[in-house]
Amino acid sequence: MNAVARLLLSLIVSIPTEFQHPHFDRVVWIAADRAVLSDTQKELLQKGRRQTARQREKEPAFASGCDVMFFGQIEDSPDLFAARSWNDLHRIASSRTVFEGAVTATAIGLRNGLPYAVLRIESGASSPVFLLYPDARLQLDGMTICNIDRSYAPRPSVGDRIVFPASLAADASGTLYHVSGDWIIYEHHGAIVTGPALRSSAEIKRFKSTRDVAAALRAAAVN
Repeated sequence: MNAVARLLLSLIVSIPTEFQHPHFDRVVWIAADRAVLSDTQKELLQKGRRQTARQREKEPAFASGCDVMFFGQIEDSPDLFAARSWNDLHRIASSRTVFEGAVTATAIGLRNGLPYAVLRIESGASSPVFLLYPDARLQLDGMTICNIDRSYAPRPSVGDRIVFPASLAADASGTLYHVSGDWIIYEHHGAIVTGPALRSSAEIKRFKSTRDVAAALRAAAVN
């Protein structure tokens, strides 16, 4: 898919501006243009800004372009433990649903104060699902705030195909998922992309597409 097609696709489809927690009266993720920081969050960001500046004094190239840099994720999902091999991932998929489809839109927002992307994924055979991805930057309160979890591959682009197993949804609508970076495999310009933990996996290298990966995982999954 070329750049023009990706742009048109992102304009046609949309992502909700917020996702509600399934059990509590609070937001799981909110779009950047809707986010309002509490005084406590502002204080934490100022603290993070000072820490980032101190680190940049030691390493001038540290967090280039970011006033505040985070390196992590919110660990409140049952699907956030590691898969260190294809066999691990295959075993994990055996008790979960395997989702596979095209990334049709991306939005940036906040999850508990950290920048997070949300990917919209469509398979064509069912309703879209959404995936939280801790690789994002945004402008807020006069600062550029960044977050990246290095256990994930770089954030997929609109037009890429993606596959991952998941169990419980993270939101009230039952469509938003948050899984370990080791569990996510995507196809970018014909190449299979994984997180660092599975990058050297000989088993994964034999796959030609995410559809092939999904078929192998679904052979073990309970759907």
